[in-house]
Amino acid sequence: MAIDMTEMYHRHRAEHRLSEPGPADALRQRIEHELGWPATVPRLGQSVEIGR
Repeated sequence: MAIDMTEMYHRHRAEHRLSEPGPADALRQRIEHELGWPATVPRLGQSVEIGR
């Protein structure tokens, strides 16, 4: 299942009228709630690997 994370992020921000830095954690919570996927917010400059 392909998810456009950018679109999900912007839609979430618009729906909840969020400003930085809160949206990162709000998106993390939404991913966990709506998709059932474990998610974390990377630290500034942190590299992450996304896999199946």
